[in-house]
Amino acid sequence: MADKEKQIEWQKKYEKEKRAMRSVSFNRTTEQDLLAFVDKVNFSQWVKAKIREELEKQ
Repeated sequence: MADKEKQIEWQKKYEKEKRAMRSVSFNRTTEQDLLAFVDKVNFSQWVKAKIREELEKQ
């Protein structure tokens, strides 16, 4: 179990130091079309691709 605990600690440290997360909220009533779309794609990769497209335009 000690190895499992070390792995969990390492993952928490990695997440804190190396990753940044941003959340997006959707209104389930008025934005059902958006929710349906994001459920069909890998949302994280899709957002990153759109951001890269915008950066290339600059």
